[in-house]
Amino acid sequence: WTGVNCATACTLNSVWWVTGIYSHNSEYCKQARAAVMASQSLGFDEVDVSGIRTAYSQTLFTEDQLVSRTNPFQQFHAWFQAALQCEALLEPTAVCISTSTKDGRPSSRMAHLKSYTEKGLTVFADYESEKGEAVENNPHTALLFFWPPLHKQVRIEGKAHKLAEGSLHSDQQMSQAGDGVCWQSSTVVVPPHWGGYLVVPSAFEFWQGQSTRLHDRIAFFKEEGVDIWTVKRLAP
Repeated sequence: WTGVNCATACTLNSVWWVTGIYSHNSEYCKQARAAVMASQSLGFDEVDVSGIRTAYSQTLFTEDQLVSRTNPFQQFHAWFQAALQCEALLEPTAVCISTSTKDGRPSSRMAHLKSYTEKGLTVFADYESEKGEAVENNPHTALLFFWPPLHKQVRIEGKAHKLAEGSLHSDQQMSQAGDGVCWQSSTVVVPPHWGGYLVVPSAFEFWQGQSTRLHDRIAFFKEEGVDIWTVKRLAP
């Protein structure tokens, strides 16, 4: 698979770095494009896209197929590895991050997962951005990974914790931190407002699409302060 440049650890005891992973395969849904182009003027009342859907064809995803019934990170790891190996996925590390302000106004944006361990998932951010300000006032955060070619998605809920100063000092992290990092000769200058967040999950939901639209949803929940995960199948 061309474009892969990531560290390969054997277990989740090590940090899995997923930066530098790219795919050059891009194909847009022809049906969706046709639907959007159906109305070229600003005077239309409604663009009906209800007929655009994918008929998923997957085997059932049941509890006995879980990698672990006590550790959702192991299931995430298995599905994430499948996403990395799927050449049809343009951005396997893409993740939708949702936060809300102190008064409950939600906001979502796309970002890239940078690493993960059994402690949580790491993303980089500008602490002075809207996202950073929201997390500062309300740490409750949701992540959503959607991998259409695999007919799978993973939804994660938890709290975002600002990483300690100096957490972006590895060469790999610096090269992937984006506009927040300034290279001056051989010296790296990191603004004090740029860093990372560790999202510590309290809930996972593993979703697999079915042709009947009775999709499989298996969730893991953990009460705050309790280090035991509970598995539950959710309604489609």
